[in-house]
Amino acid sequence: MTPRADEGRSLSERIEASAARTRAAYGSQAASANTDCPLAGGEGVPEHGGNCAECGREAGATRSHSLVRSAEAEAEAARFYDDLQREGNLGGVELSRLNEEKGNMLGVLLCVDAAGETQVLRAFSGAIDESGIRDAEGYSNSIPPADSARAAELERELAQVKENIVNETAASDRALKAYQDAKSAQEPAIKEKIAKLGPIYRRTDIDKPEKDRLAAALKAEKAEIEARYDPEKQAYEQASAKVRKLEAQRDSLTQQVSEQYAGEREITNFKGESKKQKDACTDAARVSDGRTGNCAAPKLLADAQRKGWTPVGIAEIWIGKDLGTQKDFGESGAYVPSCECCRAILGHTLCGLAERQEEIAPELDIMADEAR
Repeated sequence: MTPRADEGRSLSERIEASAARTRAAYGSQAASANTDCPLAGGEGVPEHGGNCAECGREAGATRSHSLVRSAEAEAEAARFYDDLQREGNLGGVELSRLNEEKGNMLGVLLCVDAAGETQVLRAFSGAIDESGIRDAEGYSNSIPPADSARAAELERELAQVKENIVNETAASDRALKAYQDAKSAQEPAIKEKIAKLGPIYRRTDIDKPEKDRLAAALKAEKAEIEARYDPEKQAYEQASAKVRKLEAQRDSLTQQVSEQYAGEREITNFKGESKKQKDACTDAARVSDGRTGNCAAPKLLADAQRKGWTPVGIAEIWIGKDLGTQKDFGESGAYVPSCECCRAILGHTLCGLAERQEEIAPELDIMADEAR
């Protein structure tokens, strides 16, 4: 996508403007792209960055890598937001659903391609408002797990189990209704037997053994009446047990799918070094958090890696229900920092980016000169 600032410009003008933006972005980032952050997760970690487990190890400090939130990236995020408001949906999901239920992080990444032009990538966090839609045309896709075939197989199994749960729950509900109806039909007779028990023990004309005999006879009659709805009771117990078994299977498969993505997906940085996400994550509490690696920023950076583009600016914005101070997700349309889950892997992901920017800046100078 062409940045708004380049609309109507010729190719040579776009390249020249892109070179200027790259130099500006690099210059404003130089002070924070590789900084010491002694406290992991502390105040020193930039809004769109994180601690790197590898860098600074010899010096005994934690090194932070970040990507600058530039004014142009903010403008592109605002453009993204306005486009969605005009279209009325995000990846096919109506915006009204986001406003009513939860919402999503939106992200834009400004990059420089091999020709020296600025490109804009767009992404949304996770699945759109928990709809299950993680990827959509025109957006940066999710980072695949290392074993995509195995993950896909598990997801198919999970989808089938979820469908089975819906069907079996409906069957269980029908069995419960049949059981309740059958039981209700016998309740008057059961209550009649229960009502007769008390008077037996209040009688003074018979001894205790006789009272016990009469009470036992009444209880036997009551049990015989209750046995009339035993088939419905057993049918319901079997149906509900089947649902519980499927729910346990669903939970197990969900965990396995999460492990494929959260633990086993490969995160590649700008040095070309890959790590499994569980090893790239600097916050142990975030390793098994299903949000880690699924947000907008990781999707954008992985897409730029695949395309061979160099990021120079980022901005993220919230769309949907106002969640107040929860996870910094407040008013719809407000700029937000990368969430704590993203920051746990952004240190590794962004490692080497500052050096990559420095490498391309002279080339862009030359390209801009040639374009003139």
